[in-house]
Amino acid sequence: MHLADLWVRRGARFVLPGLLLLVGTARAQTPGERVTTAMVHHGFENVAVASDSAITTVWFENRIYRYDMTALGVAATLCAAALDSSGGVLELIPENRGVALIAISAPVAAWRDFMDGRSDAKSFRSGLQIDAHRRRSGAPLGVNQDRANRPYGRTDLALRPLFGFQLGAGRDPFLYTVQVAPEVTLSPFPGGLLTLQAAIRIHDDLDPCGTEDPCRPVIIPGRNTLSWGGWLPAGVLSTVSAGIFPGDRYGIATELGRLVWKNRLEVWGGGDVSGKLLFLEDSIEYSSLDRWAAFIAATHRFRGLDLETTLTLGRFEEEEFALKLEVARRIHEFEIGFFVATNPNSDLQFTPYEDTEDKSAAGVNLRFALPVAKYMRPRAVRPTTVPDFPFTYKSTVDPVAVQITPYDNLDRLRKRLYPTFVWNEIEDLRTANRYVTEAGGER
Repeated sequence: MHLADLWVRRGARFVLPGLLLLVGTARAQTPGERVTTAMVHHGFENVAVASDSAITTVWFENRIYRYDMTALGVAATLCAAALDSSGGVLELIPENRGVALIAISAPVAAWRDFMDGRSDAKSFRSGLQIDAHRRRSGAPLGVNQDRANRPYGRTDLALRPLFGFQLGAGRDPFLYTVQVAPEVTLSPFPGGLLTLQAAIRIHDDLDPCGTEDPCRPVIIPGRNTLSWGGWLPAGVLSTVSAGIFPGDRYGIATELGRLVWKNRLEVWGGGDVSGKLLFLEDSIEYSSLDRWAAFIAATHRFRGLDLETTLTLGRFEEEEFALKLEVARRIHEFEIGFFVATNPNSDLQFTPYEDTEDKSAAGVNLRFALPVAKYMRPRAVRPTTVPDFPFTYKSTVDPVAVQITPYDNLDRLRKRLYPTFVWNEIEDLRTANRYVTEAGGER
């Protein structure tokens, strides 16, 4: 008996700690932990959750869905499934490279009913709040806490198509250029974006060197920039990019803007300082940073109508004063817009042209989504595709209202998630149903 008691005591010494460890690891997760687990498991990055008795706020970053309204719908479905059914508010804050973009909140039950098709868009909007500057609680969009599944340093490899054409230029009725651009992008730090690109010329009628005896090499550097985007005081969003830009330019460019008047009007502006950088067959030609451009613009976006109007006034690359009007429709992932720009002959212009004729241009902007709607999950190095193909056509080759177009401008930083766009396209959240089950699991 004494020997048996000794074995029992020794066994208890080893078994009891194991049972305590098992009980500790098997404890029920909190709602916030369940949300974090579901979001990270699905592939979302920069996930953070803050919960109180009334509101659960979820920050996350999407790099797995081409359309960010789809990503919002997936996030809403996953989070609503992970939260208790007792009620409360679910607030979603999508981010881009750690920069919070917008706060979208509604009761958990309303999210569930809408995503499952039990309520319509009108009913869902009645409890919906959207703000570009503050959360429902009144706190700023940003959050200071550790994130799960950070994206910084992960590299994407893509092949970007480049195409342009011109009608009626000189004696040739049709000139066009076709290029492909291998592209590397990564976010080295919060708000940062590094873009490395090479342009491979397949056909180019628009190059001033000509095509019969081209003076350019087949492969030239494309867009190679380091950018930063983030919030400044007073709710101003800003981007800054430096490096090599399309159009044989190098330098630094910036944009900054703020949404006002119920988030329907955006007042924004920017400018650049640049020089010429031309890669030739056997040499490189460049100039000093001797050109500058600056502009101010206002964009109005209609609630209930997929229409935005932008009026821009500025001094542009060819040292001319110009006025530009753009009207665009953004419907789901498709965009079509028209613009007209004029360089009036007035005392306000700074033009070096020898003639005194007014110069003007008109054209069209198009943007098409490319086929892949869902990408593989982010990893250290990931092959992927670019989300869309933008195209711009101008009625003239004259340099009217020409400016550097940063890759990381305000529109791209915001991922087009403007309050009016989210409100207008709210039914697009249901595109998430093809990717998640009713229980919130991945299909």
